[in-house]
Amino acid sequence: MWTHVVSHQQYTPLSHCTMKDLFPNTACITAVHYGIESGNSNDIFHINSYSGLISTRKHIDFESCSSYKLKVTASTNAGAVSKIIVYIYVIDENDNAPVFVKKEYLGQIRENNTPLVIQATDVDRDANSQLYFEILEEEALRIFKIDQSMGTISLISMFTVHVKDSGEPLLYAPKPAKVVIQILDVNDCPPQFSSPVYKASIIVPPVTKAEVVQVIISVDNVTDFKQFYQLVVRVSDGLYKDSAIIKIALINLTETDLKFEQHVYTASVSENNKAPKILAALKVSGCYLNEPLVYTIINPMGRFGISKTSGIFESIGVPFDREIQDLYEIIVKVEDSHTPPRTATTLVKVYIDDVNDNAPYFLNLPFSVVISDDIEPGDVLYQVTAIDKDLYENALIVYSLEDNFELFRIDPKVGDVSLQRPLDFEALNKYVLTIVATDESEPSYFTASQLTIQIRNRTNPIFQTLLYPLKVPENVPLFATILHVQARNPEGYRLIYNLQEENASKHFHIDFKTGVLSVTNPLDYESQSMHVLTVRATDSVTGAYSEATIEVEVEDVNDNAPIFSKLAYSTNIAEGLPIGTSVLQIFASDKDSGRNKELIFQLVRTEGNETNFFEIDKQSGLITTKEILDYEDTTHFDLKVQVSDNGTSPLTSERFVFVNVTDVNDNPPDFINPQYDTTLDEMAKCGHIVVKIQASDKDANDVNNLKYKILSGNEGRYFNINESSGIIAFSNVCKRNLDPYYNLTVLLSRMMLPVLTITNASVCVQCAQKYYILIFFGM
Repeated sequence: MWTHVVSHQQYTPLSHCTMKDLFPNTACITAVHYGIESGNSNDIFHINSYSGLISTRKHIDFESCSSYKLKVTASTNAGAVSKIIVYIYVIDENDNAPVFVKKEYLGQIRENNTPLVIQATDVDRDANSQLYFEILEEEALRIFKIDQSMGTISLISMFTVHVKDSGEPLLYAPKPAKVVIQILDVNDCPPQFSSPVYKASIIVPPVTKAEVVQVIISVDNVTDFKQFYQLVVRVSDGLYKDSAIIKIALINLTETDLKFEQHVYTASVSENNKAPKILAALKVSGCYLNEPLVYTIINPMGRFGISKTSGIFESIGVPFDREIQDLYEIIVKVEDSHTPPRTATTLVKVYIDDVNDNAPYFLNLPFSVVISDDIEPGDVLYQVTAIDKDLYENALIVYSLEDNFELFRIDPKVGDVSLQRPLDFEALNKYVLTIVATDESEPSYFTASQLTIQIRNRTNPIFQTLLYPLKVPENVPLFATILHVQARNPEGYRLIYNLQEENASKHFHIDFKTGVLSVTNPLDYESQSMHVLTVRATDSVTGAYSEATIEVEVEDVNDNAPIFSKLAYSTNIAEGLPIGTSVLQIFASDKDSGRNKELIFQLVRTEGNETNFFEIDKQSGLITTKEILDYEDTTHFDLKVQVSDNGTSPLTSERFVFVNVTDVNDNPPDFINPQYDTTLDEMAKCGHIVVKIQASDKDANDVNNLKYKILSGNEGRYFNINESSGIIAFSNVCKRNLDPYYNLTVLLSRMMLPVLTITNASVCVQCAQKYYILIFFGM
């Protein structure tokens, strides 16, 4: 069986390929009949049975099928048969315009980094698929440039990118692609004062909150004020620092004809008002008509402003709170245009008008009183007192009872609680009155609290006090005496003490004879910080009794170690980020209270010296970087974080924080060998491997993202390169007019959006016989 190779351009008829050329001996013997035995799928080709001419019947598309393998037979009437394989290679024509992968690109880049890669595809091959990118807007070209071959944009604007191929004729993408790039700020500029030295002066007498210099420094204390101060001010953005010297001198004003018409101006503004309000128009005498004057406020306090030219003094809309400050004394200064300028000052007193924005509150409630059952109607039992922070009518208070039990009344103005009718001890011996205090303004505010009235029979036992407040540490020893309760019985009989709450015996016990209270089970501040007990003293003969309240406040002891929010912490951080970058914030809590729950974080030094690369804020637990991390040096850190409380005997806990450094495209790819030498047989078939180019990348995740491309030297389309593997193969066996050697420029790129790294190389190959192809590598 024979083989024959034919090349054919798409869209043109296949001609001048006859089987007589392939079977030369059959023509002179007898009539020969030709036919296609196989490989003619979809009936694309036709062969003339007499002449052996192969032609096309249908449209041929290189992008659908680039080659065909036909088995052709030639037979005679005598029964002789011969077969041959015909290879038909379709030559690509530039019939496909490039297409953008996206219609619009949005990229974010850090300063000084390559931001974005614009990608487009062309289904054609070789030169027909060689794309050239260009930015259409001239304005954008002043800021950005684009690599015409790879579409990489390097150094916030929007512009349009167009792409064309290299075929004949040139074809453009149907529509350009829009590109929007936002430049991300990097902390690469240190803070800097506008001047290394500032000079300022303060007018005598100095006033508090006076602004001295624009950085801003204000006067805090005017007592014992010196004639001269020199301050050093430092500023930091967390990474960079700067400092400046501020020189402040105290000066006395020289009296001139330039004066304010009033030594003191007064104005008022309502509290809580958020709208700016004109408070006064300050006028000056001793100056010419329309002479330019400059007004300034020495101590604006962030609430007042003044027109620099007209002297209109106003509030700027920051709400006031009269209950915090009801008067502001503002110093205003005026200067004329003389050299040196004449200066005058005046005082503006701004009074804050009251608004009803506070509810009343009680001074002596809640409270408990004990009264005898023989008290007379009309007797005052207790006087409640409430006050209101507001003024005048906003502070007038009216008292009332939610429920008077048809026994009690309260004076609405004075707050006296009195009895309306005789008490019945047998009916009820304890009343809880809810007293309401309401102000008389609109809108009105109110508050409520309780007054407990205990009725005592003359024969009932009498406690030393109705309330026993106690403070007991939570680590008090078991069965320790914490209180001795005593009551007196007017009848002289023995008293029996007991606790009324059902669950009181869980933690406490009272001796029924002596009234000694002790702890029976451990107290825990974190579970319950207050225990309220009711102790009853009962006459052992008559059964008469009285009750008192015991409030046991459990004091915290540092008995709980801090607890981390997680058993372990893990996070990822990209390499190359600037010093001071936040890594992770660690949270912990402590069930104790006060200083016992104040936590301090620190990194524990380990063998890996992680503390050289990271630090932690002692209060917030925020871990930040101390050095720029490099994935190629260290891919993982194990940090040990310790947290301790602020107790007298501090308790600590520890946790591990696993920090994984992620790889960033910060290393360019590189070729493994500087030069490749290979040979190529001139009879090599299509697809024959010429050479495999290999490259490496220190960035672990980028090895599989390397792409190879023949950039130049392949005008005859004799070679094809696999963009992923780097294999260069022989691709055109139909044209044998090869040059003695070729210089192929190979492009190596790393397509990791948004960054693309490019390296060029020249490739050299040697043919086995008379052809020589040279491949050189370069960076």
